Amino acid sequence: MRPRLRTSLLVLLLLGALLAGTRLALPPALQYAAEESLLHGRLERALRLYAWLSRWFPRRPEAGLYELQQADIYYYKYGNLPAAAAHYRAALGRDRLPGGLATYAREQLDLIALYGGDTSFFPRFIAVADAFRRGSSAGFEEAEALGQALIADNPPPGLAGETWFLIGESRLRLEKYEEAIQAYEQVFTATTGHRLEADALYGAAYSAEQVGAYARAYEYYSRLAAAYPRTLLGEVGLFTSAQLLAQKLGRPAEARRRFELYTQSYPEGYFRTEAQENIKRLT
Repeated sequence: MRPRLRTSLLVLLLLGALLAGTRLALPPALQYAAEESLLHGRLERALRLYAWLSRWFPRRPEAGLYELQQADIYYYKYGNLPAAAAHYRAALGRDRLPGGLATYAREQLDLIALYGGDTSFFPRFIAVADAFRRGSSAGFEEAEALGQALIADNPPPGLAGETWFLIGESRLRLEKYEEAIQAYEQVFTATTGHRLEADALYGAAYSAEQVGAYARAYEYYSRLAAAYPRTLLGEVGLFTSAQLLAQKLGRPAEARRRFELYTQSYPEGYFRTEAQENIKRLT
């Protein structure tokens, strides 16, 4: 091979390697720029960057996250529900969206379908959720205050239940357990068959445990187990109610029967080994 031709081929190979390396390095750099823009409130720039990433790197493991970030910006910051829904659906269409985030995207689509037509109260509920998702004490306090203001204006029952639940979740994280119980109770007393009833029962039961109100916690867990059999929360309710009978309420015979009921109802359940050990100990 002539020297000049060999040199030309080497240059082409080096150029190809350089371009390939740039392509590999480009998505993380753009993602960092998008996250930084979002952090500093430059929403339009963040949207453009995430849209560019979604378009040109659809096979990356983070592709679903790019769609999810766009959806959240449209939902929480702009209140553009059609655009948000489109991006939540696009996120679900990606192969590698983690399970927890897929559940979140479906929940968001459910909320939009249920309440998106309410132009009076739903935007205010979104503000409550936006404060809550900041994940700080200040955010939880703001969510509680915004939620209480929304409730004071008498939203429709379904949206009231959603709001009470977020108030309860905020109070729980602020360790205001008695007040959290009151909020959770509103979900399953002020409304009938609310979609968050099971979650609210669990929240009330857990909060009652934190303040040593074990009889009250047992009542909530038992109700959860009876109303939602063959579900994860129903399983937790049945097992934990048995634990409370054995460890906190001094009712071993009833506890053994409930542990036996657990092993019969959930033969492959998460707590089956512990339940079997409790049955032996209580026999």
